[in-house]
Amino acid sequence: MVAGIFVGSVSARVHDELWNAVTEVVGNGAAVLLHPPATEQGYAIRTAGARRRALIDFDGLTLVRMTAAPMAKESKSQS
Repeated sequence: MVAGIFVGSVSARVHDELWNAVTEVVGNGAAVLLHPPATEQGYAIRTAGARRRALIDFDGLTLVRMTAAPMAKESKSQS
């Protein structure tokens, strides 16, 4: 598994191309992109892959809602 955080200032075209490449290979992983559009909040969020966070628009603000972790299946022992 490769994990990393990459930070930089790139043009909209570059971050769109990078995001396209990431979404093609994310597989079972998860990815988040924050970028600065011309919005009141000052940033936008994109997500891809398996994740427990859901992005919710609340009157123009992007909020992050956590979902419950999957429950582990209990194994039944045989008597």
